[in-house]
Amino acid sequence: MKKTLFFSRLLQTATVAALWAATTVPALAQATPGWAWAKSFGGGTVVSNAASVANSVGTDAVGNVYVLGQFVGTTDFGGGNTATSAGETDVFLAKYTPTGALVWVQVLSGTGADKAGQLAVSAAGRCVVSGLYGGLSGGNLALPGGQILLGPQQAGAPASLNTYGDFPFVASFNAQGTKQWAMRFSASYLSEMNSLSISPTGVAYVGGTTREALTTVGATGSLVGASDAYLASISPQGSVQWVRRAGLAGAWSGASAPLLDGGGNLYWYVGTTTPGALVSGAQSYALPAPNGGSVLLKLTPQNRVMWARPSGGLVFMANNPGNYTDLVDYDPTMGSLWFSAQIPAGNTVNFGGAVASITTPANASSIIIGRIDTSGVVTAATAWATGVVGTQPNPPFPLNIQRILSGLSGAVTVVGQVNGNFALMNTNRAYTGQRGNLLVARLNPLATLDNWVRFADINASYSISYSNVTSAALDGQGNVYVTGTFPTPAQFGALAPLLPARGGNWTDGFVVKLDMATVTATRAGAQGLTWEVYPNPATGQVQLKGLPPLAQVRLLDVQGRLVRAGQTPALASAGYAMSLTGVAAGLYTLQVSGTTQVFRTQRLTVD
Repeated sequence: MKKTLFFSRLLQTATVAALWAATTVPALAQATPGWAWAKSFGGGTVVSNAASVANSVGTDAVGNVYVLGQFVGTTDFGGGNTATSAGETDVFLAKYTPTGALVWVQVLSGTGADKAGQLAVSAAGRCVVSGLYGGLSGGNLALPGGQILLGPQQAGAPASLNTYGDFPFVASFNAQGTKQWAMRFSASYLSEMNSLSISPTGVAYVGGTTREALTTVGATGSLVGASDAYLASISPQGSVQWVRRAGLAGAWSGASAPLLDGGGNLYWYVGTTTPGALVSGAQSYALPAPNGGSVLLKLTPQNRVMWARPSGGLVFMANNPGNYTDLVDYDPTMGSLWFSAQIPAGNTVNFGGAVASITTPANASSIIIGRIDTSGVVTAATAWATGVVGTQPNPPFPLNIQRILSGLSGAVTVVGQVNGNFALMNTNRAYTGQRGNLLVARLNPLATLDNWVRFADINASYSISYSNVTSAALDGQGNVYVTGTFPTPAQFGALAPLLPARGGNWTDGFVVKLDMATVTATRAGAQGLTWEVYPNPATGQVQLKGLPPLAQVRLLDVQGRLVRAGQTPALASAGYAMSLTGVAAGLYTLQVSGTTQVFRTQRLTVD
């Protein structure tokens, strides 16, 4: 159910970027936010083997919330607005205000088990959604506005004992909930869509895996291996512009979700557990014996490869098949990619020489997070969470990081699912985790130390998926929205618990808001070592002197938002000039972190 299932389906060894060492004396202290509201999706009127799920969530520029999921039976989406599934499950797309009031809901229905995929939301509120339909019945998919997508039966697709497979679909809705276009993405079975992104120009990128030749509208792709990863570009008008495949003969391949940078370029991480030549487009990439590996590709919006980085020079763990990296976000403030990795106990991870290797304890697995810059070099990595010795989570990693969300204000939020007991790096705090619980942690923009950690009780059932947390998003105020599933009562702080409609270990979906309105900013004391900031007031750039090598420096505005970040040079005697180009005139604060000493916070006036 994860946005990118590359990890969990193949070997779950990913890598994410890290903030640096903790700020010992923060200039701003944040209060832990509270759960504002939560909603469930699922009906109790139908006996079905299908599950209700909230698969994906997104926000627009004004803070409206969009949720994509699937439901069984009769579901109330809010205010008495109900819908009843036509078959086993139907797909829904719902829009809510920031306070949780339903604006509209659209239902995509068929006679089979229609499945929600992923959702991407533009700043203007345009929603592109994906999913599967047809299923065993081979039925059509009815969309709002009267359009019908032909299912496998009427499309003449092959049947076995009167049963069919799934067709993938993609559809676009505007901010008012009006369908703009919809298409059957491919008339082929055994194709899944597990990621979706949208560029500022409105181009949608869908990704997934396929075990058959992919025949799309306007583009085709032959099968390279036993199962290939694919990435496709779809225009704002709904036409497929190109399809890229990646695979290895006879092998199963997977991919992380593509990430977009500010220039519209894509970063796509593909790999396999089999040695040989991984083929993508006209290029092939040698993967070493005996365990195969992965390749990080940077692509232009027109599908041209700008560069390729093999896992041996990026993120590598000896004797680990695939060495996969899970890309989980692009950080516009730092201009880098976040990655995460689940590393078994007693293993060493290397990062191509640019960053020191990390070795996990002999008897406890770890979760690594880190950063990769836009040239494909790992710039930071740390073991952010480590399992508690003597406890064995199931699965055997203490956390499953779903997303690392980077807000434009510099806020960094980790969202994941707890699998067992763990301790966070640079803290003395150990957390006792019930399997399935939701974790949300807010980090300092340049620190591994969390400002706060928030949990919710959505315990998993061993009879269903390990993953209860499916997606997460931030709005412009830093509020956090999370979707997922719950098989038993789900408790979000003091909110009334969500109760599964059917019970019996069949899941319902949920969306929950973690409200940042309770965050307060208070000035800390002025204790710490002195250092020089000149000129002050400053224009164009400011000189910093008296700091140790590789100290992290942050420039914050009066509301505590990150405006600029940098690092002092490696030479102890060298000063550091921070550019102020593009920084508006006003009052600012300079903070220092990533050092063994405590330095005073300084005020700066920019003219």
